[in-house]
Amino acid sequence: MRSRRCLQWIVCLCTFLIPSLVQAAPCGTTALSSLIGTSCAIGDKTFSFTGLSLSANNSAGLYNFVPDETSLLAPSFSITPVIGSLTVATPNSTLTGDLFFTVSTTSGSPTLAGLNVSVAGSVSGGTPTDFAGGGTVLDAANESLDHTLLTAGNGAGAFPEVCLQSGGGFSGCFPTSGAGSTSTSALFGSKGAATPISSEMGGASWLILTDNTGTAVFNSASYSFDQTPIPEISSLVLVATALIGTVGALATRSSNRART
Repeated sequence: MRSRRCLQWIVCLCTFLIPSLVQAAPCGTTALSSLIGTSCAIGDKTFSFTGLSLSANNSAGLYNFVPDETSLLAPSFSITPVIGSLTVATPNSTLTGDLFFTVSTTSGSPTLAGLNVSVAGSVSGGTPTDFAGGGTVLDAANESLDHTLLTAGNGAGAFPEVCLQSGGGFSGCFPTSGAGSTSTSALFGSKGAATPISSEMGGASWLILTDNTGTAVFNSASYSFDQTPIPEISSLVLVATALIGTVGALATRSSNRART
């Protein structure tokens, strides 16, 4: 009787654990044009890519999608040019892109804590102005489409946005001039308090802008998704294995008692 009750508890626990061990196939580097309508995993985050919006002079064939699970607590992906870098020297040119997706935690637990974004490349030229816009700009934003984000660390609004700029008076992001990279982040929350979530509808956007004098070189835009620590998948596998072993031992002991 005792072994049967123990078995029932173990089955219930395994029922809870097993879904957390199942996830989509790992994401791989792929052409941005082939990503929409697919799902894959980066670390313990599952991404479903639902849409892609590009300006008329932009093309999905110019970019690759590159996943990165180096950081277990911040799985990320980057949008990078297929040829390594994309130079835009055409006067008064604007290339924009928005990749839409849903990201969820494999465990289903509210551990998705915040968003990060960075952009890398260089800008030069650009005509100084006293108004927002103009100049030469590389911009990227990691946007939340259905949850509240606390103000980004740079004080730049509800979602993290960064840019490199030369000339102009571009507003709405944390600017850095010239060549290099810049990044920022924001936490999910409400009423000033951090509130982790389990899934998010998001948008990864990037912008390449030149005026009549500037040149922009786009290297990458990266988007990462912070989480609070949870038990590693390997640890859960060990727990499940131990429980299965316990079930076997109890069954054997019960059988031996029945024989005697």
